[in-house]
Amino acid sequence: ASDAIWVHDLEGNIIVANEATGKLTGYSVEELTKMNVRSFLSEESLNLASQIRRKLFEKEPVEQPYEQSLIRKDGTKAILKLATSLITEDGKPIGFHHIARDITEERRMQDNLRYYLQEITRAQEEERKRIARELHDVTAQTLYALNRQVDNFLRGRTILPEDYAAFLRGLNRQIKELLQDVRRFGKDLRPPMLDDLGLVATLRWLVS
Repeated sequence: ASDAIWVHDLEGNIIVANEATGKLTGYSVEELTKMNVRSFLSEESLNLASQIRRKLFEKEPVEQPYEQSLIRKDGTKAILKLATSLITEDGKPIGFHHIARDITEERRMQDNLRYYLQEITRAQEEERKRIARELHDVTAQTLYALNRQVDNFLRGRTILPEDYAAFLRGLNRQIKELLQDVRRFGKDLRPPMLDDLGLVATLRWLVS
């Protein structure tokens, strides 16, 4: 079998194991049959094994296969998808039967993918934050200053052809509308309260 298969008694002493178990653990089959499973289980893994053992004894449902880890002979960690069943004789438990598949590489790839996704998301958020800050600190301020200049020009010119004045008033309205659009766009990119008040407050604001 390509999957690792082994049997141990109630004390954890390995009775039989296949070649795939040897390949998985780094021990020979002969070495394994002289070992106790505690030899390659961490404290955390032992705690999980104890929980599975108790559930099987008490005939509680166990989601299988479940994830477990072990320490190989060379000290590296292997992550397994493991299915465990209780072996009985004349209705009495005498040991446990395990079938395991090594998912270490698969998990490593998943972790790497998760890390890269987090980094991409972080970079996107930083870029959105930078653009929002530029819109607020530069573009919006420039538009506001331009709006004030046009407004002051209109106020300071008592004698101005009506068509010129109408044009400037229309231009001023467009600048105000553009300024509102820029501010709204900046908030959509990165609401300032996200940094000031946090996620929960921002979500409440967004929902309202």
